[in-house]
Amino acid sequence: MTLQSLTKGTYESYQKQAEFMKSSNMLISYPSFSGGWCNLDIIDLEIFVQCMEVFQTTGANYFEQYLELLMYGDSCQNGITSFISVFKYRRIEDRDILAKYEEAISKIIKNMQFFGIETIYSKTAQDFWNDLKKAKTEWTQWRQQKNINSIKKKTAEDKAFHDAYFNFAEFDMDLLEKHYKSAIKEIEKMKLYQHEIGDIVLNRKVDETFITVLFRNGTAEKITKTDNVLAWVERTKQSEKDTYGIYSIHRGLADELLVKILIHYPTIVGHPSFVNRNNKAFTTISLSKKIYNYLYDWNKRHINKIISMNGITTYNNGGQIIVEKALLDTHVRRFLRQENSNKKT
Repeated sequence: MTLQSLTKGTYESYQKQAEFMKSSNMLISYPSFSGGWCNLDIIDLEIFVQCMEVFQTTGANYFEQYLELLMYGDSCQNGITSFISVFKYRRIEDRDILAKYEEAISKIIKNMQFFGIETIYSKTAQDFWNDLKKAKTEWTQWRQQKNINSIKKKTAEDKAFHDAYFNFAEFDMDLLEKHYKSAIKEIEKMKLYQHEIGDIVLNRKVDETFITVLFRNGTAEKITKTDNVLAWVERTKQSEKDTYGIYSIHRGLADELLVKILIHYPTIVGHPSFVNRNNKAFTTISLSKKIYNYLYDWNKRHINKIISMNGITTYNNGGQIIVEKALLDTHVRRFLRQENSNKKT
């Protein structure tokens, strides 16, 4: 069965109706798989007119089938390569793409025959069939290249993580401890109400920021590092009785001091981003596992073993286990040296 076998009019009559629609600027659009909308051309309008006739006599809507042909033809016009580029963001598993492509080509050829179309997007049914015969090889090559690119990307990401993680060689833990003691003393002594904060924070130096702690009913509940203390207070305040402890610190030490103060107040559950790979003083079990897995193929069990063997202090903050970064690395390297020494003997 073809569309022509279902219609009674002549080609000339359909052509005239299509020309009338086009000259009257009657635009009919359809969505493209590759994004955006496409307008029907004169040939499409001729098909539309015929489909309208069939619909009036039978109630069957073949124009939806024709739009499917246009959309699949668009996505397959450059073989499986163009099909992949259209469908790679549609949550289709790589292994399913080839089957989806075969299904699309089958529909294209079947619909071209039904609508009596010799070419679509400058391709014949035989052209689409030839593309299908090459598809498995091209799909395999695409997957291989994708895997290669994925490995390269992961290698680059691992190296970037490595370079960012090992940043503590020249970090001064004694200086951090000095500021920590001063900060706790000042925060506990201060505990300002909202209206008392202005004069302190407005005199901030360019290279400084503020560690701010929110106290509610005398209990530390939140902590942040911010240049705009007043805005943070406005967002977090729930009662006029809420108070705030504030400490100004050089930006180069702020992230590390924030975590040190977070550890001091166990009632505060910090955001996971507080302890990230760039922190020079602290890390987490999860972050250290990632770096030592990259270097030595270790897992979390190895990290916990090092911590247990050496009595390294850990801090649990909302399920995030925090540890001093340089101290952990020192014991990791000592363990590796000892292990290598035992192998030689």
